[in-house]
Amino acid sequence: MRFQKLALLVGIILFGLKLTAYLVTNSNAILTDALEGLVNILGAAFGVFSLYYATLPKDKNHPYGHGKIEFISSGFEGGLVLVAGASMIIKAIYSFFYPEEVTINTLGISLVVIAGIVNSAMGWSMVKQGEKVNSVQLQAGGKHLLSDGYSTVGLIVGLAIVWATGIAALDNVLAIVLGLMISVTGIKIIRKSIAGVMDEADPEQLNRVAQVLESKRKPIWVDIHNFKIVRYGAKLHLDAHLTLPWYLSLKESHDEVDELEAVLDEVFENEVEASIHTEPCLKSSCQICELKDCSERKFAFEKKISWTGDHIYTNEHHSLKTL
Repeated sequence: MRFQKLALLVGIILFGLKLTAYLVTNSNAILTDALEGLVNILGAAFGVFSLYYATLPKDKNHPYGHGKIEFISSGFEGGLVLVAGASMIIKAIYSFFYPEEVTINTLGISLVVIAGIVNSAMGWSMVKQGEKVNSVQLQAGGKHLLSDGYSTVGLIVGLAIVWATGIAALDNVLAIVLGLMISVTGIKIIRKSIAGVMDEADPEQLNRVAQVLESKRKPIWVDIHNFKIVRYGAKLHLDAHLTLPWYLSLKESHDEVDELEAVLDEVFENEVEASIHTEPCLKSSCQICELKDCSERKFAFEKKISWTGDHIYTNEHHSLKTL
């Protein structure tokens, strides 16, 4: 919340700087950058609300918490970025037909440089903090500010070219290029937010979990499958089916589930809620089961099936026939 509130305050100040730079230069490229600053303010304001709402505790109507609103907030910010980018392109094209005099001066450039440095520093800090606390909203806002900083570098280079050549039309070309870059950033943010709302699978995260489970694997954990990960803001909900020897008592099975959940807590630093369903082993499980001295073994052990992201995701008891 402190980071998001700071981003809102910084956004308001930088918008004022960029708007001043536009007024003293009349540059469409700088106006383009200023409009994105306005988007920063709106996105940060909604971000403050969404982060507050996401931290509310679970209740009867929201048994998994309120974290999903972060995806909605990041999607809203992505939409604003896309609209801003499109508006910049339209304004630049309009200026080709109705040109205005552009005045490149030290004051305007200085204000843009200051805004770019502050935006980049703030964006980097937000991304790092977002990764630390698993906040989609902070990461989206930070990446947006970083892209703003990158576009500012291009803006300064472009304005230098306009100043050196005296060709005012290059200012509009630069504004169109920046508008396209900003629009692409908006589309990427929207794409990620939609993926979160739709609970899209994350193969990289699934493979990470599989690697840890494989390294901590116990022989009595015959198989694991139907593994799903769903994000609710900073929290994760995990579902999985764990195959255990059919003759274990309820308490013994429960103890094995506890050990597996402890491994998951270690991976995700206690930011996870797990729901593990236990299933009894089948005769076909004997061929892939490494458990020694099993009095109920029907077939000799033949081959170990390594746990990978693709393996643990499928919803079926694994055996040699499924390889």
